[in-house]
Amino acid sequence: MKMIPPTPQKTVTGAEIESLCRLACSGFKVVTPTIVSGEAALVGDFELVELRPGLTLHSSHARDVYNLTTQIDMPQAMILSVILEGSVDFSVGDRAFSLGAHTNAPGTGRAEGMLLSIGRPDVFVRRSRAGVSVRKVNLTLEPEWFGVEDFSGIGGDARIARFGRAHLATMRWRPTARMLALAEQILRPPTMTPLLRTMYLECRAIDMVTEVLAAVADDSVAGRRMPAPRDCRRAQAVRDFLEANLDRSFSLGTIARELGLSVTALQRHFRAIHGTTVFDYLRDRKMERARQALEAEGATVAEAAYRAGYASAANFATAFKRRYGISPKYVRIKI
Repeated sequence: MKMIPPTPQKTVTGAEIESLCRLACSGFKVVTPTIVSGEAALVGDFELVELRPGLTLHSSHARDVYNLTTQIDMPQAMILSVILEGSVDFSVGDRAFSLGAHTNAPGTGRAEGMLLSIGRPDVFVRRSRAGVSVRKVNLTLEPEWFGVEDFSGIGGDARIARFGRAHLATMRWRPTARMLALAEQILRPPTMTPLLRTMYLECRAIDMVTEVLAAVADDSVAGRRMPAPRDCRRAQAVRDFLEANLDRSFSLGTIARELGLSVTALQRHFRAIHGTTVFDYLRDRKMERARQALEAEGATVAEAAYRAGYASAANFATAFKRRYGISPKYVRIKI
């Protein structure tokens, strides 16, 4: 069985998107372009549902048909986002955000997570790009779900309350294996009656929220803020360079010189934005590229090991199984 399912071919019309968004959000509108309501706006799966008052789930595995800009009026809320594949660009007020891997090649990039606090009502604008496929799970947590009128009323968890009040505070991280498994279960739930399906989704959503808010409450991660835009641009430039040179080997010093940074600045900016070191990012990207070769191209284990930068197929197989919980040979057999 493939670890990443093929891009689904079901279509979602503009009217369906507007209907779902207006049920779960206020002030929704399509800014550009003007879409005929019966036309397909997405190819794939799109779900937006209020699981409980104040807890809204938005999941999708879809490809955008248009360069689409949409807008909603956001209340005070925390937004938990896990991007498994693809990229998302959006803004809240005058602050721009980017999450995920900005490439449309299937299986590329790596999962990213972000918790964003909208401490006061603001305008949320999403910018989609035609042809880009995204697999994601978003959870919106409003104060009502916590049983309070605003986040300052959360008792016993001062750091969570403080994070919720801080407008545009963010925490980025690399999702754990458990978080990724929960997201996958939300994206591909078993066949159930509507009531049981909602309960199934809610249970997994709560597990995801619990894991992330536990990190917010932790001294080691509490109080993180979005880095300055200049630092974000530097970190993105580093990632673009790495993506363009995955087949080559570089020292940190060489990468830093190529980008006009010191080694210290290179490491600091990259880790602050992407939540990992440069070398760990390269290792993970090469492993993901090897997995894609096994799944989509039928490459041998030895060929996949070479793409991942391993001289030994046995060492590659051990690392692959540790990361994905399945042997590369089994993945290839199941094509």
